[in-house]
Amino acid sequence: MSRFRLCALAAALAALALSAPGEAASRSKLCRQAPCHVVLRDGPITVVRAVARLNERHPNVEPFLRTIACWRSRNTCKWLGDETQDTLGLTARPLASAGRFLVYGLRIAGKEGPDPWRVCRLDVATGRLEMVGSPGGFFSLHGGLLSIVVTPSGGVGWIAGGEALYPVPGGEPVVSSARQVYALPSGSRTPRLLASSPAVEAGSLAASDNRLYWSEGGAAKEAPL
Repeated sequence: MSRFRLCALAAALAALALSAPGEAASRSKLCRQAPCHVVLRDGPITVVRAVARLNERHPNVEPFLRTIACWRSRNTCKWLGDETQDTLGLTARPLASAGRFLVYGLRIAGKEGPDPWRVCRLDVATGRLEMVGSPGGFFSLHGGLLSIVVTPSGGVGWIAGGEALYPVPGGEPVVSSARQVYALPSGSRTPRLLASSPAVEAGSLAASDNRLYWSEGGAAKEAPL
């Protein structure tokens, strides 16, 4: 990867972590450039995606898919990520929302080896964005986030899979078939591992106000959130 692309990725990460919602590109400006597709609408929160382009100073950069979130209470939008056709980009998916919280997985492409991931929790009432990782090898998860849920109070649960393991230093990775279930309580930045098994069903994740539910080998499972 070129030095320019590495610097662009670093700048994008800094902007994502530190910018206030009002500093993000507006939905109206993005949707004037290309048709916007609504990918999530829940109460005051709307998430859209549209094909975007850099300005004429960067003619060699291919168009990319931009994801932004908007909320009516503050009439603001926030950039979540850009998906590109090469190895550079910040992929914001899957997404979920409840009450004033929007959560999503953020895949940070552009580095050698398995792409690192973060889990993002955005409080649209305050504009505060938290990015956390999971214990163990979460930053090298090959399969990334398979599903994610959030409660109105901000508790988050997700299923991740395909951890890339390196049994021989410098050798080829072996992708684990296990899927992990994690919980992140409201107000916490420390996820906890609830289950790890190839039998965890990725599409089974659900949450109530204070509990997380999933299926494992056809059996119903639950844990405090």
